[in-house]
Amino acid sequence: MKSFGAIFLPLLIAYSGVLRWCVDRWNAPTEYFAHCWLVPFVAMFVIWGRRDEWRRRPCVLDLSGLWLLIPGLILHLAGSLLMIDSWSAASIALAFPGAAWLALGRQRMQGLWPVMALVLFAIPLPIYVEGRIAFVLKEIAVQGGSAIANLLGAEVVRNGDRLTPQGASDSLYVADACGGLRSLMAMLTLSYCLAFFSGPPNKLRRLTLLVAAAPLAICANVARIAALCLLAKWFGVPFAESTGHSV
Repeated sequence: MKSFGAIFLPLLIAYSGVLRWCVDRWNAPTEYFAHCWLVPFVAMFVIWGRRDEWRRRPCVLDLSGLWLLIPGLILHLAGSLLMIDSWSAASIALAFPGAAWLALGRQRMQGLWPVMALVLFAIPLPIYVEGRIAFVLKEIAVQGGSAIANLLGAEVVRNGDRLTPQGASDSLYVADACGGLRSLMAMLTLSYCLAFFSGPPNKLRRLTLLVAAAPLAICANVARIAALCLLAKWFGVPFAESTGHSV
């Protein structure tokens, strides 16, 4: 385990700035990545639960881990030189599993790869990509939600991201944070945890959970917008934006 500290301590120092950038994104007002705070604790919980199993395997320095570590460090260096934080953050997905492989060895890493892959769900998207996905999801939510609500008699008129029930003086405002990206990211993370850390290790079950996560999150958000439109029609926009939104 001395090699573990000798490898990871310099790595943590090298990535200190990137980790601060990730934390800033986790705390962003949109809360798109607020779920990321739970990812390290889930990983530690899973590793702790399997500690007896992986401790029985030998811990040896395995140079094969450099196949992941070196490309990760190169990407981190490129991101640092070009001042592109998202590149450096993306390199964590290679560097940290590679460092664990190097320090612990192939045998001890058996069964821990799904835990290592959890790091993917703690890395924020590049800001441009985040904005584009958020825009598309919001458009789907507003357009789909208002259409379903009108089929149910809401009589809502859309004006951009504002939905106005017929005859009402107020409009229901769909904020960017309500576009569905926050739900999508959390649902993808949750489905991965359910697929790999609970239940039987059935490949079809895992595939079903992973594939179903995104459509479920998007459809649930569309249904939520439709429900808010109906509440605005029946009880008024102030009620829909306060009590109805909280429910």
